[in-house]
Amino acid sequence: LLDRMVRDGLLERERSRLDRRKSIIRITPQGASLADEVRQHERGIMDQLWNLIPGDVQYTLRRELDRVLAHGSEMLVPSIGTAASLVPLNSLQHQEDQHAAAG
Repeated sequence: LLDRMVRDGLLERERSRLDRRKSIIRITPQGASLADEVRQHERGIMDQLWNLIPGDVQYTLRRELDRVLAHGSEMLVPSIGTAASLVPLNSLQHQEDQHAAAG
């Protein structure tokens, strides 16, 4: 997989000068650009999925996620970053504001 990504210009591979058994892998500007595009696409899909959930349910889900993360963070440490990245917080905050304004 790395060889293919190097061949496609997404990564660079260089032998370590200190330890020739090791390789240093760096993302190229082209690879970083593609990664940004993928993240934007993922955010768009997650926004579409999140918008399928009614506002009051979104509000309840957000509160429950906050509670779980606040009280269960010791157990979830390896997966907090993954769980947090599933739902864009800016769209949640906007929806919470709308829910609060609606009463």
